[in-house]
Amino acid sequence: MKRNPWLILFAIYLASIFVVMAEYKVPPVIPNLISELNLSMVAAGLSMSIFCFTAIVLAFPSAVILQKFGAKITGLAAIGFTALGSLLGLGATNFNLFLVSRIIEGIGMGLMAVLAPAVIALVFPREKRGLPMGIWASWFPFGISLIFFLAPSIVNHFGRLGLWWFTVILGIIVMVIYGLIIPGLGKETSQDQNNELEKPSIAKAVRYPAIWLLGIAFFTFNINQLGYVNWGPTYLIQTLQFDPGTANYYFSIQNIISVVGTVIAGLIIGKLFRYTQKMLLTVLILLAVVYGFAFSLTQSIALFYLAILGFLTSFVATLVWTMTPDTMPSKTYTGIAMAMMIIFQNLGDLSGPPAIGWIVQNTGNWGLASILLIAAMVISIICLVVYPKAGFKRS
Repeated sequence: MKRNPWLILFAIYLASIFVVMAEYKVPPVIPNLISELNLSMVAAGLSMSIFCFTAIVLAFPSAVILQKFGAKITGLAAIGFTALGSLLGLGATNFNLFLVSRIIEGIGMGLMAVLAPAVIALVFPREKRGLPMGIWASWFPFGISLIFFLAPSIVNHFGRLGLWWFTVILGIIVMVIYGLIIPGLGKETSQDQNNELEKPSIAKAVRYPAIWLLGIAFFTFNINQLGYVNWGPTYLIQTLQFDPGTANYYFSIQNIISVVGTVIAGLIIGKLFRYTQKMLLTVLILLAVVYGFAFSLTQSIALFYLAILGFLTSFVATLVWTMTPDTMPSKTYTGIAMAMMIIFQNLGDLSGPPAIGWIVQNTGNWGLASILLIAAMVISIICLVVYPKAGFKRS
């Protein structure tokens, strides 16, 4: 059954926001969890970072599942695992059970992270992919902002368990909507793949240099992105004497700007699709300069700086997800390409926070961390300079 691609995007976006809300429902209630489950700070942190490990482990299996079962079943599984994990979290009486529930939720995140951009790339024409990718790329900042906005009120009225029940109920609603909107899409996708002469395989996909160049650029970008988001508030508090509320508020503003920025990026890409590589290279060069001042701020410019940073970083993910299908010889490789990009992204997410933390802990100098940020962007820039020689030309 054919569906309007924008209706499909709505279902994909709704499901994506749901899994992000489920993942990030933990930070607003960490004090409650520490008290309720007797957690250490390390254990509380692990309940979040486990999602990165799960996404890496499930990246290639998710691509295989998408190819075999299609978008409908894969999407329903992603939503279902996320809701099931939240349901199990209701009965967790110790850290081990709680961590198991988070791992199950992480399965949903791993599936959705590969499914969503792959389906968007398949249902929208190549030259019109920019705007829908831009809209979808806002899933993380929008989902985080939404759960951070709703969680305090829910917890105040119904406690920590009320927040978990909210996630379970929301998951059931999203699953019904998703199932109604995307019937048969998996069959269409499978049929498209059967019409291709070359069958996709992971062994073949990893041989193409373009995915490695774009992936390494995305990896080094995410070292900076999550590293700075993780340690930036602490820097504002310790060095610039911000109170915690103001520091976190400033970074929430950056998040909101990122949501708007992804949509603007999508509109621009839609108009200038032929120049995606040049646009990404330009943004990375600008970020190399901007990140050079990341730990050299004053109180008066901090908010302006974070606004600029949020706007620029929003372009990177939108451009990368738009360009990823073109790193492969045909669209049948789209799921595998997205899986590889998820691995690069999460490796960067895992590397950034501990790298910056190690520098600051061992030197006591926030400014030295800027050297890491600049070096990471230089690597990204080099990859993008070489990229045109490795990419595929599609009509």
